[in-house]
Amino acid sequence: MAPAKFKSMSLAPFGLFPVVIAGGWTDSVWAFFLVLTAFLWYRHPKASWATLGLAFATKQIAIVVAPFLLIRLWHETPQSRTRSLLTNVSLMTAAFFLPNLPFMIASPSAWWNAVVVPYLPSSPSQVPGGVGLSDILLDLGVALPSSFYLILVLGASSFLLYSYARHYRGLNSMVFAFPIFIFFLYYRSFPNYMAYWGFPLVIELTRLGGPNLRALFSMRLPNIAWRPPTETFLRITKRRLTPSLLVLVAITFAFVGASGAYISHAATQQASIQINGVMDPDNIGAATMINVTLKNLFSTPVSPTFFVKWWNPLTYFWTTNSTTLLESGAQNSYIITAPDALSAVPRGAQFHVMIYDKLTNRLLGESSSYKASIPAPPVANPRLKWWTLDASVGKKVPFSWKLSPINTDLTTSRISPLGVNGNGGLQMTLNHTKTGIGIEQLALSQ
Repeated sequence: MAPAKFKSMSLAPFGLFPVVIAGGWTDSVWAFFLVLTAFLWYRHPKASWATLGLAFATKQIAIVVAPFLLIRLWHETPQSRTRSLLTNVSLMTAAFFLPNLPFMIASPSAWWNAVVVPYLPSSPSQVPGGVGLSDILLDLGVALPSSFYLILVLGASSFLLYSYARHYRGLNSMVFAFPIFIFFLYYRSFPNYMAYWGFPLVIELTRLGGPNLRALFSMRLPNIAWRPPTETFLRITKRRLTPSLLVLVAITFAFVGASGAYISHAATQQASIQINGVMDPDNIGAATMINVTLKNLFSTPVSPTFFVKWWNPLTYFWTTNSTTLLESGAQNSYIITAPDALSAVPRGAQFHVMIYDKLTNRLLGESSSYKASIPAPPVANPRLKWWTLDASVGKKVPFSWKLSPINTDLTTSRISPLGVNGNGGLQMTLNHTKTGIGIEQLALSQ
């Protein structure tokens, strides 16, 4: 399918599968169906739409590419466009319902609430995060409402759909790249939402060649006619203003409206957030407790929910020592705690605290940037708390410790220094008995 010089390169992305699985991106099944969709498009078109429906069934965000594929189908089947659209959309829909049907029969309401409701506009907004625009703005201390990103996504999607429909030949190989741009602007732009589109994109690029982006960014302007106009200004504008310019104007108005809505929203601040300090009571080398003071400036009581964000793409939920409502105008101090070691703020990292109202799922505000200035312990996590999974070996180890394979007596436990004069670190050999197995050994070092 691919040219000879690109055959080896087309297999390169599949080498990332072990990496993404080890990193916890286990929802890679839909990526497999996306690859089949691209691979079967020109060989077995109907099967291609069926695999797209299966991708949509396993990961609902896969539906983002469907409008672009419908435009491609419209251009590639000029003889029976309506029939082809109806047939293939029916196949996609049937493939979507096939794996979902048992769950729909068992509990229709549970299926609806789990699969459909989270994507409805009326659903509560989820916590932003990822590697896209929302992550960049959060790191800069700008907490925009989710409605801003939704308007941004709708505007960008409209522009990409119009551009692809108009410049189909030049942009045909970019069908699976468009979702990457869309999810970059989405307020939940997680890596697995964007990275997996690269697999079918490689197939498209090796089969169809690179895109012609000049058509996307070029615009023909009408020549100036130096003669008295014989038509009204409205007719001249209507005749000469290109559809591309109309789309750009519409997107500009959407951005201005969204920006204005946010400015008016930010002008009425709903909470005053102050970070008083960070703590590391277990000496793990990361901040596991934060002292936060919150003042409710809203007109109704709020139930604060705390999230912590630093350079990591994810936004982490932290528990609080108080669950009582904070009345309007009241102020209270909270001790928030990381639920696990992976949520702890690394030593020296700049972080923000975001607070949501649990009653309305509304963003109350974001704190200023704060540095996790905690001292480096001589021995991190000396009490061997905060155990985390070491994905490379599939075993849990205490945070700040790593497994070190050594040859020692299985019946002996010991602690020994590493390096010259014992300045290179610390090594610990632990032994424990396990029912049905006997003595097991765990060698740790840091």
